[in-house]
Amino acid sequence: MNKNIKVSFDFDDTLSRLSVQNFVRELNNKFDIWIVTSRLETINNEDLFSVANFLNIKNIVFTNLEWKFIFFKDKDFLCHFDDFSQE
Repeated sequence: MNKNIKVSFDFDDTLSRLSVQNFVRELNNKFDIWIVTSRLETINNEDLFSVANFLNIKNIVFTNLEWKFIFFKDKDFLCHFDDFSQE
């Protein structure tokens, strides 16, 4: 177990799915789990916060419609799970 290794998940159409939430529950004791979403921080994100609370995810990043790869540049994440490819 290495909680210093960061793994992130998109929310919409990824972590919002129950099957992915179950996967995260398996990973939660092994990795530092993050949510990185392109959602706007200023909108109602109650659904996202509810899932984050349920899964005990404390690290949430809103890129506010910017490409997520900009956030990840020069960051030390093992991987990011997303339904949308960013090349």
